[in-house]
Amino acid sequence: MRSDLFEYFRPDDDEFEELWRGAVVVPDANVLLNLFRYSRKLSEELIRLFESISDKIWIPHQVAYELLKNQHKVHVSMDAIYDKISGICRDVLQNTNSQLEEFKKEYRQHPSINFDEYKIEFENAISVVKNKLEITRKDHPSDEEYRLIVHRVSDLFSGQVGPAFSSQELEAHKVTVKSRYDNKIPPGYADAAKEDGGIGDFLIWLQILKYAKDNSKNIIFITEDIKEDWWLRVSGRTIGPRPELRREFYEQTGRKFYMYTLVRWLERARQQGEGAISEASVAEARAQFNADVAESEREALSSVRQNLNWINHYRHIASTRRMPDLIERYNEISTSISNIDDVLQAVIKNKTSSELNLSTFEDIFKSRLKLERELLKIRKEMDQLQHSSSSDLPDPYPVIARWRDDVIRSEEKD
Repeated sequence: MRSDLFEYFRPDDDEFEELWRGAVVVPDANVLLNLFRYSRKLSEELIRLFESISDKIWIPHQVAYELLKNQHKVHVSMDAIYDKISGICRDVLQNTNSQLEEFKKEYRQHPSINFDEYKIEFENAISVVKNKLEITRKDHPSDEEYRLIVHRVSDLFSGQVGPAFSSQELEAHKVTVKSRYDNKIPPGYADAAKEDGGIGDFLIWLQILKYAKDNSKNIIFITEDIKEDWWLRVSGRTIGPRPELRREFYEQTGRKFYMYTLVRWLERARQQGEGAISEASVAEARAQFNADVAESEREALSSVRQNLNWINHYRHIASTRRMPDLIERYNEISTSISNIDDVLQAVIKNKTSSELNLSTFEDIFKSRLKLERELLKIRKEMDQLQHSSSSDLPDPYPVIARWRDDVIRSEEKD
């Protein structure tokens, strides 16, 4: 069974040893972009670790493209956060001082509160935060160091970047990716809503497949992408790489494929004695990963809630389109019942009981009863539509919140 359905089995110790001994390491673009987010120490240690295995490291052309395309955005965003926090400190202090001055004017003779002392305390507290911010800023890579990181990464992968697809190949892959994503075939379908159709991950996958086949190499892929189109999840737990990926890789290349998050790969590298990565750096990478997971949770939650809002929106539209028809029919039936009652009252008033045709009255009453039943049915549907358009759907957060530890727990035994 294991040989036939290997993709559902965790590699044993010998298989892991074989992977670590001979596999080519392929970092994703998100891993390399984190070099701009990490502290100076972690960035330096990670680059040195990559340099120590330069003979067995490679990246697809799509990874190189995404790295260079997004480097400046990451760089600017990392610098901008310091200015944003500094601005928050300034605004908080100004707002606090302003309100304290107002309180001071209004309660000048307060027996217990010295507003000037509180003002000094607030200023000191903000000063502590700003000083700590500046210390942190100095520890972050400078503009020159950013440029140096780009050059070192460029040198690291010199001659180790795969070729780009031709325009004809790219057009063909766009057709293929739509079919795959429609059928939830990994990887990449979780990004299908992106402006470019989320084709990036699929192109990376195709280029990895081609490289492994042409060079007869096993692959270890390192990614910070935690979505389900890369990882197999069961009951809130991440088991490992999607079995479909391992199977497709083997069928296309005859070789083996495995995946790690950066944190887990660093831990494994320390165990294998590859490079010099400190425990402090691993801890920093883990903290950054946890923060990224938390952000992914918030984005996913926001996306789900947006979808739920659209569901409620279209439900409301459906109800508002249906409601006028129901109201019109309701009024028609009410008028008919009222007319029947008027006729019956007039007949009873103007004729004696001996002149009344009981059979006719029975037919009229049956018709009236039928209309009342239809009226009740319409009223019930109107109530349901009104309730449906205003009700809240369940909050999806309890399900999404489990994602935080998914990938961290996924490879505890690897």
